[in-house]
Amino acid sequence: MKKSTIVMIATAVVVWAAILGVVIAVASGGELYRHEEIVLSDSAPKVCKDIEPFSTISFTSYGIIYSNAARIGIMQCDTVTKPRIIYNKDIENNISYEIVQDSLKIIFQQTDRDINSVNVTSLKGASPLTIMMPSSAKEVSIRSIYNQPIPLLITGVNAKKISMESVGYTELYSCIVDSLRLNYSNYHAGYQIKLNDSKIGYLAPKLNGRWSTDFSVVQDSAFHSTVGCLDWSFYSEKEPQIELDRITVDNLKYDGEAIRLVVKNEGIINQITSK
Repeated sequence: MKKSTIVMIATAVVVWAAILGVVIAVASGGELYRHEEIVLSDSAPKVCKDIEPFSTISFTSYGIIYSNAARIGIMQCDTVTKPRIIYNKDIENNISYEIVQDSLKIIFQQTDRDINSVNVTSLKGASPLTIMMPSSAKEVSIRSIYNQPIPLLITGVNAKKISMESVGYTELYSCIVDSLRLNYSNYHAGYQIKLNDSKIGYLAPKLNGRWSTDFSVVQDSAFHSTVGCLDWSFYSEKEPQIELDRITVDNLKYDGEAIRLVVKNEGIINQITSK
């Protein structure tokens, strides 16, 4: 018998044995996959704590899946003199935080993790956490570590610069931002940002072409939002698509091959510039 044939047979036996092992484990009550679902309610008790000032925010998430409704809230509020965090008491055991070198580090993790099984916790319902900042907001950098997309709702923030990396569904409401940079390096379920009643001076999205080449900027019909410059520098074997839904863009500046433009619902592009 040829050596290659023997290797193929041995590999098949190993795979079959692994599958059989999973079946036996599940049949005998062994937990190779554990799924916990936490449905949050706006009316549930909250934990509210004032914290020291910070200039950056980072999120670390271990095995947590977030629905679009379970958005992290980041808001600027004139009535607070120090940053404040408010989180749902139902996830008190799933969240921890600390400030290290002017950076607020938020950690979401599961309770009773079992290293011998696949652990997944789903957060649904309402927002699990809100971060409130004084009116004098500094530059804000938001990063989701370990490629776990986290949905965000940013409200009333007036900042020179906001940068976000590997976040999920994001909406800015009533914000004025000079420079907004988005790095979707690993989030491949869709590249979209919603701007409601917001003004963005400079918007620079960065995509991972292995997963998608399309990017959209949208807003709800009751609002009006503007982007001064949408800077598109993206190379891909596919033809990328930019969709503007009700958004006014003063200047679309792009560097790369041909792009597809979809402008709808009274969206406006005043000028297109090729680098």
